[in-house]
Amino acid sequence: MMEAAVRASLAVVCYAAALLVFFHLLRKRVGRWVAILLSIFLAVPCVLPLYHLSPQLYLQETRGLLTEMRERLLQLLGGVLTACLLLPVCYRALPREYVQFWKIFGPPSGYQYRYVAVGQAAVGTVAAYFIWVGTDTALLFLSLCFSALAVAEYSRTRPLSKPVVSGVAREWVEPATVGRWRIYLPGFLFLLGCACAVLLAPEFALPSVLLLSVSDPVAGLAGRRFGRHELPYHRRKTLEGSLCFLAASLCVLALFRLSLPSLLLVSGSVALVESLSPSGVDNLSIPLSAALLLRYLAG
Repeated sequence: MMEAAVRASLAVVCYAAALLVFFHLLRKRVGRWVAILLSIFLAVPCVLPLYHLSPQLYLQETRGLLTEMRERLLQLLGGVLTACLLLPVCYRALPREYVQFWKIFGPPSGYQYRYVAVGQAAVGTVAAYFIWVGTDTALLFLSLCFSALAVAEYSRTRPLSKPVVSGVAREWVEPATVGRWRIYLPGFLFLLGCACAVLLAPEFALPSVLLLSVSDPVAGLAGRRFGRHELPYHRRKTLEGSLCFLAASLCVLALFRLSLPSLLLVSGSVALVESLSPSGVDNLSIPLSAALLLRYLAG
């Protein structure tokens, strides 16, 4: 069933990519809404190469996944409820007046990171919940999030619809696209890092994702609030932030009853990886390094 989940996850991402490509090609020729409808249908055949051009295989695996989902219906509803409860928290982290401030004067950097940290913790918490439910379910969840983020990023400059999609994209995503990036690359790397942890070490995916969704925001917030000593090899990170990452990682991994040597080695190694990683790229390097270390050292 894991193979079917991987294929279905790739199909979701491929479908979203094809839909955006078709919409981009058609939007100036036939109008926005006609382009959306045509793109929805034209993108369907683009997933068939993943199923060896066999609609029967696609339908068979889809029915199997839906049957498995029905068996976990209550747990899936719990994940949806958790996400719905966390969404207002994320929205309150970015009041409208800060959006207007950003558009006129530029992003308030301190507050902007608090928003990113809350969003990272919220999405990571929901991802961790779905990993607890099942790794196949988690892959589907991550692929849906990846596709939704791609649509949101496209919608910021090429609105798919107004005001819902483009409005949400601008208010939730745009304040985080600071610096030289035109797209919110850390968001894509976050989801990719979680997916890599699930694929490479499914038995250790849960602690790996929790390190990313708990330790990393704690380190970032603490570094900005209390950081006084810059790391000599990374001027955008501080010793205080790295120590907070290490402390939070020890607390997270202690929940999984690792041996003391493994606990110290994995926490220290991931903290070092985080301190060496460029800003944003640590969203990929943290879960990836944690999953590999836990697999080969604690497994």
